[in-house]
Amino acid sequence: MRRALILGLIGLVFFIGFALAHLPARAVFDGIARPAGLSAGLVQGPAWDAALWRLDIGDTQLAEARAQLAPASLLTGTARVDVQIIDPTVRGSGQVRASAGGIEILDAEAVIALERFGFASALPPGQSAQVSITTLSFDGQGRCENAEGRVTSAALISLGDGLGISLPLMEGELFCANEQLGLELQGQNESLALEGRLRFSQSAMDWTVSAQTVDAQVIQALSLLGFEQTSPGNFILDSTQLAAES
Repeated sequence: MRRALILGLIGLVFFIGFALAHLPARAVFDGIARPAGLSAGLVQGPAWDAALWRLDIGDTQLAEARAQLAPASLLTGTARVDVQIIDPTVRGSGQVRASAGGIEILDAEAVIALERFGFASALPPGQSAQVSITTLSFDGQGRCENAEGRVTSAALISLGDGLGISLPLMEGELFCANEQLGLELQGQNESLALEGRLRFSQSAMDWTVSAQTVDAQVIQALSLLGFEQTSPGNFILDSTQLAAES
C-alpha cells in the first residue's frame, strides 16, 4: 500500500510538471513574471521555449528576448529561465529566476551600446560596455537587493585615438545602495584619472564623474564630453548638467 502511494505521488508530480511545461508562455508570464515587475507587449510559444517582444523591465525597454524555461522550477513557484536578449542596443544571455517576490539574474554576460545613455553623445559611434553579472536581484517593487558584477568599456580609448591622445580604459563594479542599482567606475593612465558613480532608479539614471588632468589636449577632450572645470586640474560631469543643457 505504501509503495503504491509513493509511486502514485511520483506519477502525480511528473504529471503536474508535464502539464505546467505545456502551458502557454503567456499564462506563465502573467502568473509569475508580471508580479515580479516585468511586462511584455507580445508573448508567444510554449512555456519551455518562449519568444517575447517589447519587454519592459523597470524603465528599460528591450525589443526581443528568447526564454527557455526549466519546467520543474514551476513546481516551487519560482520560474528558472535561460534568457537571450536580442535588441539593437543590448545583446546578452544569462539565467533569470522570477517569482512574485522579485527577480534575480545570474551568470549573465551582455554588451550594451552606450547610445542608450545621454552622456554618450560625444563619443565615437558604435561604442559599448561589456557587462558581466554574477548576481543581480530586485524585489517585487523593483528595489535592488543584491548586486555583484563588473563593467568595462574602451569607449574613451576610442575617443582618444580619434583625437590623437591617450585616454584610459573604464572599469567598474555593480552595487546596491538605498534600494537602487549603482555602478562605480574608474579609469587612470599617465595623463588622466577618472572616478564616477551611476545610480539607476526605476524611472531615471543619474551620475557624477570627476576627472583630474593638467594635459591641455585631455582637457579639450573632457570639454567635448561636457565636463566643467571646478578648480585648476579638476573637472566634473553630472546628469543635472546635461539635463539643464537639453
